[in-house]
Amino acid sequence: MAPHPMYSIGYAGYYGISFMAASYKVFFVSVVAHAAQFGFLTWVENPHIEKIYNPPPSREQVSESESLEAKSPGSQKGHVDDGSRLSSKSEPSAVHNLMGFQNIDLHRVTDTSVILLQTYIFSFAILTPSTPFYQSLFIINAALWRLWYSIGVGILLNRQSNRKRWTRHYLKYGESIEEAWRQWKGMYHLSTTLCYASFVAASWKMYSLPPDWGYGLVLLRHVIGVCLIALQIWTAMSIYDSLGEFGWFFGDFFFEKARKLTYSGIYRFLNNPERVIGLAGVWGAALITESSAILCLAILSHLLTLMFIQFVERPHMQKVYGHSLRNDSGLVRSLKRTLPDPLRQWQGNVDKMFAETLDSVEDFVDAARPKIAAGITTFVKDSTALFKHPT
Repeated sequence: MAPHPMYSIGYAGYYGISFMAASYKVFFVSVVAHAAQFGFLTWVENPHIEKIYNPPPSREQVSESESLEAKSPGSQKGHVDDGSRLSSKSEPSAVHNLMGFQNIDLHRVTDTSVILLQTYIFSFAILTPSTPFYQSLFIINAALWRLWYSIGVGILLNRQSNRKRWTRHYLKYGESIEEAWRQWKGMYHLSTTLCYASFVAASWKMYSLPPDWGYGLVLLRHVIGVCLIALQIWTAMSIYDSLGEFGWFFGDFFFEKARKLTYSGIYRFLNNPERVIGLAGVWGAALITESSAILCLAILSHLLTLMFIQFVERPHMQKVYGHSLRNDSGLVRSLKRTLPDPLRQWQGNVDKMFAETLDSVEDFVDAARPKIAAGITTFVKDSTALFKHPT
């Protein structure tokens, strides 16, 4: 669950003593100590590791690359009056990022839309009563946004990966690749924000303050739930720090620049952080609200995320990066080294079985896609003929 033993099992003793003492005071001390260790990781250890093992290019290398760009043919193309370099087919421009509070620009329609829609959703959630009708309405809204965020966006990315459909749409109307990239970033950012905003609003509707915080496991549920939400926020920030704006918005689906695949930051330890801890917050919300509807939303969110990784991200990464993809993360390799030989062999057989099953499912989907498309076309033609010549 964390990038180093000291950040996970290293604090098992703290929590064990808390349970033995049956004291929330000792438990809170353990949580604070654990959080302080994560602060050490964020502000001391990670910056040092990045400086030693992933140093930035030297000034000589930067100036040399800039001079080569200036001397290259057509280097003046794609500039605007202020001299800022626009994107090419191989990479986007590195100006006016979208993520982060420091990049909020109220003159940009995406930022304005995100703020207004979030204000509308949260105001509607707070001002309406928590009756079964409104609770059902917010649950359905959150489920629909999650379906769009995972399946709808996944279909768009899959078409972009295979046929460049998104980019070609803008080129068809005389726009540039930069404009296609900007519009995609805005759409994805809006979808992400509204997906999680609708989930938060649904959780708010299903939550009620406990009458007695000391009864049973009420306080423990809230503490663990808040920790899981904080873990998801930390994971998202770590992913963005590692991938940057380009990777966060799936830039390698849009630009063909040959990029070396590196495993820095949180990716030193986990291949896909969003597979488990990237959705810790939705499980934290289910734990806090103790609602079966929120639990179902959490299960739906996790299953759809796993499908997105398996059927959208994984094929594209294999196509773009090929053999540079590693099979096991650093954490998995460390765990495998501690297993005895019989368990290690059993685990390898299980992995092989799962891989073969997933490959069979992908082959089935690929084979069924043309037949489904042909069936839909036939259905449309028959329906059109029926409406034109009713019996």
